[in-house]
Amino acid sequence: MDLVVTDRAVEFVDGGLRPGLYMYTDPFKPYLHPLRTPEGHTVSLAMPHDHPHHKGLMYALRMPGVNFWEERSTLPGEIVGRQVHERFEHLVESGEQVGFGEVLRWETETGETLLRERREVAVRRGEDGKSYRWTWTAELEPLSDVRLIKSQWSIPAATGNPINYHGLGIRLCREFGCTGNNAIVLDGDVASFD
Repeated sequence: MDLVVTDRAVEFVDGGLRPGLYMYTDPFKPYLHPLRTPEGHTVSLAMPHDHPHHKGLMYALRMPGVNFWEERSTLPGEIVGRQVHERFEHLVESGEQVGFGEVLRWETETGETLLRERREVAVRRGEDGKSYRWTWTAELEPLSDVRLIKSQWSIPAATGNPINYHGLGIRLCREFGCTGNNAIVLDGDVASFD
């Protein structure tokens, strides 16, 4: 596998295949899209008309008064946050697993830096050769008094546990047919992830 870094994105390359593209210059938050299978099927969706802030595989949070998730204010007095790429700390550009370490600055639209993040993203072929195994880790350093909150859109799952819309999230393409009960339907059958 290979990693190709341009002035706006990081491309993951597996021979003639392109498993993913990491857009690190987005004005609000870096994200991975498209994400593809070894057969070339795209499984992610970015910026659909009803949720333009959903961008493939992404990571964002929310704080009182600062919204890093929705890329717009959704509560009175709230301001928008953005994750700003500072630099890549290291790159693994070829091998069985490729990836990078990145430093990001989480700041408000007024320029106040609240967090510094060290992010690691990598991919390798699954042992079966029919899948890719992605890893994404994040280490956040608060630079001021920071408290995280749940979204006002959070709802309870059937088990009663809360479902929140922050953290590491993925927007799957509509063909997956999400049922609303945290089940994913593939080709008409509920998928098993055992």
